[in-house]
Amino acid sequence: MNSGTTNTIMAQELAQKKESFTVITNNLAAISILMQNNNIKLIAVGGHVDSLENSTYGSVCEHEFGAYYPDIAFLSINAVSDTEGFTDFRLYELGIIKLLAERAKKVIAVMDSSKLGKRSRKKVLAPDDVDILVMDDNIPTEKKKHYKSKGFNIE
Repeated sequence: MNSGTTNTIMAQELAQKKESFTVITNNLAAISILMQNNNIKLIAVGGHVDSLENSTYGSVCEHEFGAYYPDIAFLSINAVSDTEGFTDFRLYELGIIKLLAERAKKVIAVMDSSKLGKRSRKKVLAPDDVDILVMDDNIPTEKKKHYKSKGFNIE
């Protein structure tokens, strides 16, 4: 799980689970939420601290993430369009997103529907790099069908 506000919300959902599982993250806000559940084994990835994003980043962070092969990567990404794919403005986060997408068995991008059809600063992933795009229900049916025809699996 990388940094980002949507993954912080995801952490709130995960913290309610009764099952035991492991979360590896650089998201400091998510860490403070997830550590409330004793069933969750939590691995905090270090690096430089970004106080605005409430996360860690940099070569140490990427090196530590690189030691793991997650079953699922939950990636909070800033924007997605049918022509540009997945893009983000957090330049320090791009390497982390790419690394997790390459190593995970399953890649789930998480974002709210206001980011659909948008483009941010730099391309980070192609549509086929992501298995599932999880969004809220505020997507018009026609728009959802259009993205599905372009290879996006929106849930």
